[in-house]
Amino acid sequence: STQSHGERSLTAASKMSGIEAIVSSIHNLSSKTDKEWRHLVVLLKQNEDVFMTHAQHLDSIYNTLDASVHTIAAVYLLALKAQFPSHILDANVFLNQAGHLLLKLNSMQIHFVGDKLALLCRKFADLSIVTRQAMRAIRPLEVALSRFQPNQEVHTSIHADFVKVCLNAKNYSAALAVLDSPLYDLDLNVAPMSPRDLLLYYYYGGMIYIGMKQFNKAQEFFHIAVTAPAMSLSAIVVEAYKKYMLVSLLACGQVSALPTYTSNFVSRHIRQYVGPYQDFATAFSKHETDVLNKVAQDNRELFARDNNAGLVKQCLKALVRKNIQRLTQTYLTLSLRDIAESVKLSSASEAEHILLRMIEAGEIFATLDQSKGMVSFHEDPEAYDSHEMLSDLNQRIYHAMSIAKKLQSVDQNLSLSGAHLRKVLSAEGSHHRWAGESEEVFEAMLHH
Repeated sequence: STQSHGERSLTAASKMSGIEAIVSSIHNLSSKTDKEWRHLVVLLKQNEDVFMTHAQHLDSIYNTLDASVHTIAAVYLLALKAQFPSHILDANVFLNQAGHLLLKLNSMQIHFVGDKLALLCRKFADLSIVTRQAMRAIRPLEVALSRFQPNQEVHTSIHADFVKVCLNAKNYSAALAVLDSPLYDLDLNVAPMSPRDLLLYYYYGGMIYIGMKQFNKAQEFFHIAVTAPAMSLSAIVVEAYKKYMLVSLLACGQVSALPTYTSNFVSRHIRQYVGPYQDFATAFSKHETDVLNKVAQDNRELFARDNNAGLVKQCLKALVRKNIQRLTQTYLTLSLRDIAESVKLSSASEAEHILLRMIEAGEIFATLDQSKGMVSFHEDPEAYDSHEMLSDLNQRIYHAMSIAKKLQSVDQNLSLSGAHLRKVLSAEGSHHRWAGESEEVFEAMLHH
C-alpha cells in the first residue's frame, strides 16, 4: 500500500548512515499522497542534525530538488539555511534560491510546513531589506501569500513581511490589493502567528496608506493596532498611537478618545509616552495656529526622531486649510489680505495660492477676483441626488450589511467554541490577575 511504502522509506532512511539515503527518500516521498508528505515532514525533522552537520552540502542537495514538486523539502532546507549566522550565509545565493522557490510553491504541500515557510519568508524579507534589494522580494512574497492563505480573509505572518518590503521599497501601490482586502480570521493550525505579526502588519499598512495620502485608511489601520487586545504596552502600539493621532488630525480634524474595548493597560499608560503629540493635537483641535507652530518647533527633534516630521508638517498646512474652511461658514466675501491675516499667513499672495489649490481640490467652493483681491464663497453645488452618488451610497450600505453579516457569523461560531467558553469562565475567576504584573515596554526597532 501507499502508506506501507512511506513507512518503509522512512525506516530505511533512519537506518542508513549516508545523507544520500535521506535525499533519496525526499525524492520518493515528495510526489505522493498526504500521508507520504506527513512521513516526509517527520523524516526531515528527525534528520535536521544531519543536514546541519553537512551544511556545506545543503546547496548541492537543494539543487537536486524541483521547487514545484519537492516544495516541502525545499522549504525545509531553506528554512534551515535561514538560521545560519550572517557570516556563513551567502545573502545573494539565499535570495536567489528563496525568490525562485516562493514563485514555484506547491499550494497543496506548503501547509505541511507552514511554520518553516513563515521563518523562510521572514528571513527573505529581512535580508532583502538589509541588502537594499526589497523590490525583488515583493512579487515572490505576494505569490507565497496568495498560495498560503486558505482564503483571502485569513491573516498570516507573511502579511507583515510582504507589506514591510513594499514599504521599504517605497512601492506602496503594490501592497494595496492586500491591504484593501479585509482580514477576519486566523488559522494557527496552518502556521504560527504572534501578536507582533498582527501589530506590525497594521503598523506598516498604516504607513503605506500615509504614503498614498489615504489618511482615513491609515487612521483605521493604526486604530486596529492600538486597540488590539494586550496585556502589556509594546513599542509598536506606542508608535502606532503617535501616528494615529497625527493622521486623525489630517482625516477628521481631531483625535477621538480610544473606545471602551481598548485594553485597560493601554488606555491607562499610553498617554505618558505621547505628551508632545497630545499638546499638538489639542492646539490643532482648538485651531490655535501660533500654539501649534510653537509645539512643532519645540519638539522638532522628537518628531524627527520618531519619523513623524513629515506628518507634523502636513498637519501645519492642514490647519491653515481648515481655518480657511471655517471662514466660509461665516463670510460671503473676504479680501485676500483679510484671509491671510485671519489664518496667520505671511502675505495675500500666499493666501491666493492656497485658495486656488483648495478650490481645485473641491475643499471649498469660491470664486476669486484677482483684479480686486476679493474672494466670494459659495454653497456646495452637489445636490447628492445624482446617479453616481446614489450608486456610491448603495455600495456603502451593501458593504456595511456584509460586515454585519460576517460579524454575526463570527459571534455565533465564537459562542459555540468550547475553548472560548473555558477561557471566559477562567477569566471570570481571575479578573484582576494581571493587574500586578510588570509594566514592560518592549523597545523594538520598528523602522527599517
